[in-house]
Amino acid sequence: MIINGKRIRNIDKYLSEFQEGEHLYIGLQNVEMYCDEVRKYGLLGDLSEKYAFLPRPIKSVTNFNANGRWVIDKSVPREDRTFESEYHIVDWHGNDHYGTRYCTKKCYHSNLIPPPEIELIYTNGLLLSPLLIYTHENKNIIKHTINMYLEMFGVCETLTEKYTPKQTITMERLTWTVFPKGEYPWKKAKSYLGAILNTIPTRHKAIISKRHEAIAKNVPDFMAIGDQGFWGYVIYGFIKKGIFIFESNKPNNATYVFRGNWKQASKLTKSEILSGQLQEARIIHDKKWNNGISKLIS
Repeated sequence: MIINGKRIRNIDKYLSEFQEGEHLYIGLQNVEMYCDEVRKYGLLGDLSEKYAFLPRPIKSVTNFNANGRWVIDKSVPREDRTFESEYHIVDWHGNDHYGTRYCTKKCYHSNLIPPPEIELIYTNGLLLSPLLIYTHENKNIIKHTINMYLEMFGVCETLTEKYTPKQTITMERLTWTVFPKGEYPWKKAKSYLGAILNTIPTRHKAIISKRHEAIAKNVPDFMAIGDQGFWGYVIYGFIKKGIFIFESNKPNNATYVFRGNWKQASKLTKSEILSGQLQEARIIHDKKWNNGISKLIS
């Protein structure tokens, strides 16, 4: 059945032809007609190949799919939370003063609803969900998958195994774009980060740019930009030190640091890292961040 619209609430009428326990795909045929959309959401490879990719978090459903959702918990006491912002003041002599200020506020505790992290599979002109089982327990994840398609394309289709390839699809996970080998001082690194920095709201751009500069001034050996679950992160690799820094492009977030095999670490999803505490360090974006980064690299 073809489903059109912006969002659905009840999936039963769209899956009336499926029996309990039956397998199905949510898919989109003739993907070439939606080339701009699939590129925007992260399918960057050659459309003659087969890929699995996690859609970029652009709107509400894809954002929940990749990052989860924080839910305020008012049942516990409020906690201190520090926020940073840039300031610019002019004194009575007409002199400009710039800096970073930190403000600590009492905030309600928030709990993270883990992201579903539904990857889409491109093959032979089809864009498919993972193979799903139609059961009462799976209705929410099926509805989420349908709504993700509708958010991205405005249309999707329910497909049975009969109308989709049955062979195992070999998937290449599009996780990071790694730039050419060579040292990356800030001047060079900034040129590669231009496209990302231009998408950051003006009120946060200076803060985030300073953090990238603080890392890049130590001249990393390579850089990579996250394309999927870590879209919004940049890897700075210090190979001789065995340190790999995952720096966020969002304010009031955190920097993740790994040691050892960075390629293995880059294949992990954000949920796997957070739930397993697999990082070497997690440095919060607060007034101690600069000292933490300097100490770590040195």
